[in-house]
Amino acid sequence: SAMSSREGRRPSTSDRVSRGSFPYSYSMTIDTAPGVCRLPGMPLLEEPAPRPWVVLLTGHEHHGKTEAARWLERWEGFARVSFADPLRKSLVALGVPVRAFEQDSKLEPLATHGGKTPRELMQGLGDWCRGVSPDLLSRAWDRGLPPPPASVVADDARREVEVEVALGAARRRGARCAVIRVDRPGWPKGSDHGTNRIPATPDGVDLDASVTNDGSVADLGRAVVALLRAAAETGDRS
Repeated sequence: SAMSSREGRRPSTSDRVSRGSFPYSYSMTIDTAPGVCRLPGMPLLEEPAPRPWVVLLTGHEHHGKTEAARWLERWEGFARVSFADPLRKSLVALGVPVRAFEQDSKLEPLATHGGKTPRELMQGLGDWCRGVSPDLLSRAWDRGLPPPPASVVADDARREVEVEVALGAARRRGARCAVIRVDRPGWPKGSDHGTNRIPATPDGVDLDASVTNDGSVADLGRAVVALLRAAAETGDRS
């Protein structure tokens, strides 16, 4: 009976309801045992949904940015949207094979494109776009974001304007914004091209931190998640 279930007996049936998304998920058990009455339309008391994230990973080439972003995409449900995505899409439209942008193919010259490598083509097109307008590519990135409340991670932030556009996108989406530098000790600092840089972080971001990549990909991913969760808890208490 309803009285007996209130006195501590286990209900014979229950519904498990899950709520939330990264960085927290939680669930509750709703008593639907025979004899337990719930008024139609009565709302459940729930904690507010956690705010999503717009995360920018920055650092030198081959230091683990993409590995960390893929880990967040696979295990935490982030949408991975790179600032270079508009460049890749444009070059594919100009005949560059999609496979040419894979990590082990970026430095192979393309006979069909003047002997330039995919990386050189992307750098040249990116320089042209920034010559038209410094935020041209960043605004294209912003337009390509999935609708909220999805959390987003970019694995190639290199310029202050990218951080500023991302911060504006986070505010519109009701999200937190993080800039996380990935460093792999003992690895080279990359090329001399202007895109190989770490941006300064403007005021207003919720998390400005660094992570050391000296273990497995899972270690790196968990370290990033730990930073985000700690920042979210601090923000919720403030």
